[in-house]
Amino acid sequence: MKLGGGGLLDGWQEMVNYASADGATNMHLVHPKGDMWYNKFPGISVFFGAAIIGFWYWCTDQHIVQRALAAKNLTQARKGTIFAGF
Repeated sequence: MKLGGGGLLDGWQEMVNYASADGATNMHLVHPKGDMWYNKFPGISVFFGAAIIGFWYWCTDQHIVQRALAAKNLTQARKGTIFAGF
């Protein structure tokens, strides 16, 4: 409701207008002039890095959940998740 009168597209347009104030193009992922950190953290590298980290997190989480589901009782489930965390 705070952005653009409550409409999804209106709110998106308000965010784009705010991000592109003063001639900046901060909404671009690949545009070097749009991000002051681009030379240090290029957008594409961050995008693929986030995908790899996300996949790693999903696998780690699945490992911990499987240890909890395979446990015979609550005590073993707790020990298994702590062990998997380490």
